[in-house]
Amino acid sequence: MSTLKFKANPKQKIAFKALFDNIHTDIGYGGGAGGGKSYVGVSWVWMMCNKYPGVRYAFCRQELKRLKQTTLNSFFKFIADYEIPEDQAGKYNAQDGVIKFANGSEILLIDLSYQPSDPLYTRLGSLELT
Repeated sequence: MSTLKFKANPKQKIAFKALFDNIHTDIGYGGGAGGGKSYVGVSWVWMMCNKYPGVRYAFCRQELKRLKQTTLNSFFKFIADYEIPEDQAGKYNAQDGVIKFANGSEILLIDLSYQPSDPLYTRLGSLELT
């Protein structure tokens, strides 16, 4: 896999520096729509899934429909923007809500809407996410 030359805005540059500096353990990235938060997130998760075999990440939003319209769209935009080869892009299974990579890594798409039968979100506890 070749090295990507990420074209980042100033906030994205700060976020990427923190993600890869081995110093920060918590990173907050806020701002309005169009600030590049999802793009940073999806590109970083893609990098981790390609670098480390067998890891498992998740893209989450309150509504699965909104997740597909925003975060998943940003993921596909990132793949297209950097012309990621098909064998490294991850294969999206819409029915299962998962992106699978050749090295066994996965990205799950998770609906975080409140469910009265699971007020403490215990359904997330057994997902074995990285």
